[in-house]
Amino acid sequence: MTRIVLDPLVADLDAESAALRAAGPLAEVELPGGVHCYAVTHHAEARQLLTDSRVVKDINVWNAWQRGEIPMDWPLIGLVNPGRSMLTVDGADHRRLRALVAQALTVKRVERLRSGIEA
Repeated sequence: MTRIVLDPLVADLDAESAALRAAGPLAEVELPGGVHCYAVTHHAEARQLLTDSRVVKDINVWNAWQRGEIPMDWPLIGLVNPGRSMLTVDGADHRRLRALVAQALTVKRVERLRSGIEA
């Protein structure tokens, strides 16, 4: 598998996106600072991954984090370690937070927001 080095300045988004798509549903990528990970590039595979209980989002179980390979001043730290939220917790905590958000994001409520979002 060829590793795709992502440009932190995203100078050519179209080319970078095309390279990711061409790599298939799972692309090995290098983030700024030399951090290696994988990007899921197809919807079906992303959905499958996000609903698999074996997959965790908590940075504290990320091997590179545990080994100290990702410093606190890493440019993307805010994306992977924004604190505890629905996007970064798993299991019962995730289900509890998701239930709270789901009440606010029903189809009917989102439809009422459409005009303001599309404006």
